[in-house]
Amino acid sequence: MLAYVLRDGKLSELHEEIPRPKDGEILVKMKAVGLCGTDMEKICGQYAATPYLGHEVSGVVVESKSREFREGDKVFPHVHTPCYECEYCIKGSETMCSHYRSTNIYPGGFSEYFIVPEWNIRKGGVIRLPYDISYEEGALIEPLSTVIRGLSRVNVEPDDTVLIVGAGPIGLLHLMTVKAMGADVVITNSRGFRLDYAERLGADHVIPSEENVPRRIREINDGKGADLVIIASGSPSAIITGLKSVRRGGKVLLFAAPYKGTKLDYDLSELFNREVSIVLSNSADDKDTRKALYFIRKGKVDVRKIVTHRYKLYEFRKLLQEVKERKVIKAIVFS
Repeated sequence: MLAYVLRDGKLSELHEEIPRPKDGEILVKMKAVGLCGTDMEKICGQYAATPYLGHEVSGVVVESKSREFREGDKVFPHVHTPCYECEYCIKGSETMCSHYRSTNIYPGGFSEYFIVPEWNIRKGGVIRLPYDISYEEGALIEPLSTVIRGLSRVNVEPDDTVLIVGAGPIGLLHLMTVKAMGADVVITNSRGFRLDYAERLGADHVIPSEENVPRRIREINDGKGADLVIIASGSPSAIITGLKSVRRGGKVLLFAAPYKGTKLDYDLSELFNREVSIVLSNSADDKDTRKALYFIRKGKVDVRKIVTHRYKLYEFRKLLQEVKERKVIKAIVFS
């Protein structure tokens, strides 16, 4: 079995026996897995969360020791699953549950086969995919679910002007989802392929980040600034651009994980004087993944539109190199 994993913080290629499921577990043959920005950050040593790679994944059950699933089932396993019983879960902070990151698929999504733990299955973290959902769409349930969770925390209104800072895959998923909610969408990124792609996906306005974004957004929204700013990039400059672009009384959704060690040079009194609300969103829970599946199945968000490149698992190192060199927005790896 071929697998790409992190060992002592470095990417390793493993060739080992296919793991066997224990009681309550399932063995899944990977069919599709997305390369996330956090995967790249982990590989580059910039991300401090769990060391597992490949959390945007779908596959088919090939061996089951669980009563919930049988061989041949198409599945999306959410790699993190909360308990739904603790105070954090009860108060709506499921992704802060102490159990949330206590389990993971093994050895990760960039593997020909992987084990889904009994905990994830028992707590509802695995979805049986409908016949009309492709494995590629199944893998993209996870990133869309994080977008849905984040937007649920800021209450997008149909007449809102929403600025998205960053036109990577997450920024583009926000773009399509916010458009489905009826808002006007402005997106900013450096000039080039990604900004052009955002325009093709339906952005009402695109602003090159080389321009004065706060001034441009005020020109677009009657001098007020954006009702909501979604920061879909982890760079400090993106965060500051967002803070300067929101209207008085507006909201900023800090969505992308800032790079490890990020510090901001920003006058916090400005936030108070303008009564700006900053909302953070971290990952998603299993209610969000089911909402994401609903959005995909009903055609509200066509997640396939963000996929620009497709690779085989044995081409993983080639993929990593080309992500750095080519115009890759979203890459999907197949077994």
